[in-house]
Amino acid sequence: MNRKEEARVDAGGVPLPTRLVDGYHVHRAALARDLDVLSLPRQVLLAGTEATVPSQVSFTHGVPEASGLSAVTFAQDQRLTRALLERAQVPKPAGASFSWRSISKAEKWASNLGFPVLVREGVGENPARAIRQLNSAEELRAAFNQLRRRDKADRTPGSNPHIAGYATTRLTFTYDEEGNEVAPLRSRMLVEEDPFGRAIRGFVLGGRLITAVELDGDRNTGVREVTEELDPEVIDVLVKAAEAVPGLACATVDVLDERSGPARGPLVMSVAERPRIETYLSAKHSLGDLIGDALLEFQAREANIALGTSRTSLKRHMEIEGLRHAAEAADQLPNIAENYGAEISIDNADAVTGDVEATATGSPEVLAALAELLMAGELLRDRAAAVNYSKGPSID
Repeated sequence: MNRKEEARVDAGGVPLPTRLVDGYHVHRAALARDLDVLSLPRQVLLAGTEATVPSQVSFTHGVPEASGLSAVTFAQDQRLTRALLERAQVPKPAGASFSWRSISKAEKWASNLGFPVLVREGVGENPARAIRQLNSAEELRAAFNQLRRRDKADRTPGSNPHIAGYATTRLTFTYDEEGNEVAPLRSRMLVEEDPFGRAIRGFVLGGRLITAVELDGDRNTGVREVTEELDPEVIDVLVKAAEAVPGLACATVDVLDERSGPARGPLVMSVAERPRIETYLSAKHSLGDLIGDALLEFQAREANIALGTSRTSLKRHMEIEGLRHAAEAADQLPNIAENYGAEISIDNADAVTGDVEATATGSPEVLAALAELLMAGELLRDRAAAVNYSKGPSID
């Protein structure tokens, strides 16, 4: 996506691309609670109170380390997640998986079930790419063909900034009749019924619903907070869905409520291992802080570390590593920080190592946003390999 077209949100006055929001909010929360924080590529964050490398708690794209690698891998496999939900007796729409080789069977199955249906990627980012409201066999086939398309960046870790650092790398592909790179013929897609109704997205952490929003008509982003309005049955389904995936500490769960047709309870549409905080922000901006704080506090309890009281202003030693143009960064950073109500005072810039040392003063929101932008290559004509905020020997 072109940077000019990329959606952004306000982060303490700093315009932040939505793809950075998950990492930003745990970063902000860690700084606000007086932790030293080390940022690494692809929204990897380490934080703590001890050692040169703070590593008592860690997150990737906002996902806490309490969610193990196997858990997030399970969550990115839609067929496996569906099986786990069925085993836990969590209600799901009728569905079945098909490959391009069995597209005729998919068309027949959907016709017998009754349109409309949706097609969802079998493996990939969460919530998974899906094409909804398909009302004929022809539309179903076209949706399959569209979801089969492959992006070259998917085969190179780090090339696609919209894909999580732990995501499955798609190494295999073939070509269709028009020369497009597409998934192999055996790759599976999910075909599911697509009933109408009110879509609810809830964030579940440690077996507890933190917040919930009503989604827009496309089921992509929140439009209204509904946490206090939900029936106990809906809350129970949201929590059970998150707990159905073994080892998943947190999840964003989509359910369909108040559906037309025969009276049934809420249906789980998807379970995502990532918070996707940007979809809650659009309903109510304060939900970003709520989720970020909850994630940090949960992982801190898991690590048995005490958090300081929340702070609104910080002074930190700042180390930026791996720059190609360290001197240029040292010239520009003070002015950039000043534009957002912060201060960066350069202590040293090493053109050989590409490192910059500075003292940074400002709000947790601004300091976290600047670090995330530096790591993403969105702040300067450069990209940092690491950004470290520490109290240091001479910083209060």
